[in-house]
Amino acid sequence: MDSSGLRRRCPALLAALSLAIGIVCSDTLRLPVELWLTAAGAAWTGGFLTYRCRIRSAVISWCVWGTLLSLGGLRHHQYTRLLPAEHIRRAEVYGLKGELTACLLEDPVTLADGRRRVRVRSESLQPPDSPLIRLEGDILLTISADVTHFAADAGDRIRILCRVIRPQPARNP
Repeated sequence: MDSSGLRRRCPALLAALSLAIGIVCSDTLRLPVELWLTAAGAAWTGGFLTYRCRIRSAVISWCVWGTLLSLGGLRHHQYTRLLPAEHIRRAEVYGLKGELTACLLEDPVTLADGRRRVRVRSESLQPPDSPLIRLEGDILLTISADVTHFAADAGDRIRILCRVIRPQPARNP
């Protein structure tokens, strides 16, 4: 048995690289999710039929690679395309404090504890002593009950000092 070669030594590395290549392809090519589902199903079916018919193992390896590649594309769709509406595309702004410029998409809703929530379309974030960061995407803005002078309606542009935090993951149904 010859155990040389990358394929036999680190299959987990190859699987992780295949998933990563699928994620990069999904992000750059912007292919629809239906194409990724079709590719994953076809590669898995091809690998299964090849295995059942006892055809060369290289064909099975390529089918497994294609399946992992398309699963990476599906994972990218799941993580980026199906995120909640308060997702921001630039992840490096999470945790930063600064002046947020945004436009209100709806009227603020007062919660039971006195806080107010409103969905805004983000435009930019100006951290102190840093360059301006352009943003795109919606943010769910929560205003503390201590703030008494916030008066804005849907369609208004606001500038507010805040900290941008990562949204909580969706709860199980």
